[in-house]
Amino acid sequence: MTLLIAIMLLAAFPGEPLEVHELESSIANHLDRDLRVTGRFDSYSAGRMRLIDSKVDFRLGPDVAVHRNPQFVELTGKLSQSGGHPAFEVMSLAKIPGETARYAELRKLVQPGDYTLLYELGRWAGDRGRWYQDAALLQLARQTYREAFLWEADSLSKPRSANELLGLIERGAEAGIDPVELLRLKHRALWLKVAATPPNNSSALRALADEVRKTLPQPVAEKTTVPTEEALTRYRQSPEEVYLDTPLAERDQWHRAFYAQLLAQAIELEAALPQADLVGLAREIEERIPEHQAQARALELRAAESRAVQVTKLSRGELLGLREAFNRLGEPARARRLATDWLSAARRRLEPADAEDHIALARDYLSWLDDRTTAIELYKAAFEIADSAEAVRGLESLGLVRLGGVWRQRDEAASGDGVGDSAVVRPGDAEQRVIELLRAPDHISRTAGAGWLFEQWRYAGPPELVVYLRRSTATGRAVVTRVVAP
Repeated sequence: MTLLIAIMLLAAFPGEPLEVHELESSIANHLDRDLRVTGRFDSYSAGRMRLIDSKVDFRLGPDVAVHRNPQFVELTGKLSQSGGHPAFEVMSLAKIPGETARYAELRKLVQPGDYTLLYELGRWAGDRGRWYQDAALLQLARQTYREAFLWEADSLSKPRSANELLGLIERGAEAGIDPVELLRLKHRALWLKVAATPPNNSSALRALADEVRKTLPQPVAEKTTVPTEEALTRYRQSPEEVYLDTPLAERDQWHRAFYAQLLAQAIELEAALPQADLVGLAREIEERIPEHQAQARALELRAAESRAVQVTKLSRGELLGLREAFNRLGEPARARRLATDWLSAARRRLEPADAEDHIALARDYLSWLDDRTTAIELYKAAFEIADSAEAVRGLESLGLVRLGGVWRQRDEAASGDGVGDSAVVRPGDAEQRVIELLRAPDHISRTAGAGWLFEQWRYAGPPELVVYLRRSTATGRAVVTRVVAP
């Protein structure tokens, strides 16, 4: 027991006598002074008295009234020292209540919230418990320290007190304060830090998020309870109240929510900066806080839209990647509009004499937009430019045939329905007209009848047709009776 602590106790509780151990810790400071000393009685012997665990020679004056086997005593007198051996001349001796009873009296002097004085009382009980190996006093000291600790913690409720509270928590851990209490106070201290952190400082928010992750135990992924959006809103508004209302086994969900909220807030600030890597930030969300998937999607969508502004300057590969991004983000209409804008710009840039580019663009219109009309126009243009076999195959794949120098839909060429020009074979046409519009048939089969020959002219394509004719045996002339596209 140091002199400083003894002085603090006397200042905290004026009039409190010295305990014999306090006296022995600072003999030189108490020589030849009128003193009041307490201790635990041991024995009497030839005008002397011994106190438990004391080396001081207590000499009883002739007028001192002694008590039979007292347990706790208070002595008055003066201390002297000769040859290095302290002696106390006892002027009076009185029986007093024990330390536990005295503790109760001193406790009444402590005002609510005065944690400094309560700490001193805890030390008072703890010292006596250690001196005399008194388990009851040691337990009382622990309870007192815990109460003083919580009083001090409750006094640290301002944002500027966050670091002070964290320091107090370290002391509490060393003193054996319940880890549950310490964790609750860590949670409070970190929220105080949030209140003291500028809301537009992404670096500070990131640092605080990492501190939350390292300080507060994070949940095991497969056992995580995911709070509802309503519960999250309540937590953000009253974090300590919601935290205390949550069963101990489930509080780690708020540790996770706390961390995720801070990191998401920092990322949102960084996303607002010029030249921000929105896709990279979205990936960070997906990897570190996937519960904020909606925020990640919004960032990716913003990134895609910012690139789409320059759609006409995108390469084909860039366009495909951006189109895939819109589709993956659940925006197929936006992906189609993007492709339409890019293809329209590409069509305007086509060189009039470049058949290959016309064909490539026709394929893209089909593949990306299923736009048969525009694809046909581009294939026809390519055919006119270079009589391209690729263009022919493209048109035929879309169901067109070339009749009389004109590209027609296959069924239209066969039936002639709804066609007003003269380039279509029709029933009643003479055989010479068929040859002019098509060509000589690839195969002819005939069947004889009364005064007639019935002929089938087959064309292997393009177009693949069967033209039926009826030929007069008298005149030799043949006319078309019908046209069929197999």
